[in-house]
Parts: sequence; structure tokens; C-alpha cells
Amino acid sequence: ATHLSAPTKYLKDALITYQKDEQVSSIFKNFKEYLYEELSFEDFSDAFAQTLTYSLFIAKLNHPFEKI
Repeated sequence: ATHLSAPTKYLKDALITYQKDEQVSSIFKNFKEYLYEELSFEDFSDAFAQTLTYSLFIAKLNHPFEKI
């Protein structure tokens, strides 16, 4: 978990930085509409970053010799 915290924080910070970007705001709007209406952007950024980082980690564990 320690090794995954740095890329997760980097991704979260990047999402916050690009909050006004059309693609990022579109993903956030979909999260709010379909998953959790009262979601703040900071909570979205945290959840999205963790989901993506840990999903890639699990994918790599399942396919250790393939490029992910």
C-alpha cells in the first residue's frame, strides 16, 4: 500500500488541477448522476484515483509478465 500511495496522490492532485477540463468534469458529473449525488469533487478525485491505481495494481498481479 505504501508504494501505491504516491501514484494515487499524484493522480488525485492532477484531477483537482484539471477540474475544469471538459473530460474530467464530464466524468465527475457522471459519478454524481449515477453513483452518489452529494459527492464533492475532492472526494470524487480521491475515489477515482484509488480505484484506478488499485485496479492497475490488481491487473499487474494477475498478468505479471504482460504490459498493462
